[in-house]
Amino acid sequence: MGQEYRKALKLVGQAHQQLLCVIKDELDRRGIRAINNVQALLLFNFEDEVLRVSDLRAQGRYAGSNVTYNVRKLVDAGYVQRESSETDGRVVFLKLTPKGRELAARLGEIFDHHTDRFESIAEVSGDDVAAINAGLIKLDRFWRDQIRFRL
Repeated sequence: MGQEYRKALKLVGQAHQQLLCVIKDELDRRGIRAINNVQALLLFNFEDEVLRVSDLRAQGRYAGSNVTYNVRKLVDAGYVQRESSETDGRVVFLKLTPKGRELAARLGEIFDHHTDRFESIAEVSGDDVAAINAGLIKLDRFWRDQIRFRL
């Protein structure tokens, strides 16, 4: 089990890096230079929600100062709009601008294109992806519990 866990840790990191490389390649192809691949993935993960900066941190999507920097870059580039709460000035709400929704939709199209080719090129079935997802959900829950309960 220990060997497999260590292998999984490496593979999760490698897969994340490859995803960022795929996104960077797509941004480069489209001539988008105002944001980087990490910021583009953050846009994609908004899923047209209105979020607080603290939501991004709490949901485990992004870490501390990293999220602040990336949100600022997205706001400066016109992909995200910031709005202060009317009741609590410390709370900032974020939502995608039309430009941000357009780029997020383009990334969605890229990922949809990948799924069209999964079975034929990578020999990955829907069941394979479902099993990967189930395992990643369990791993995420385990890691969250490690932090929350200091196990």
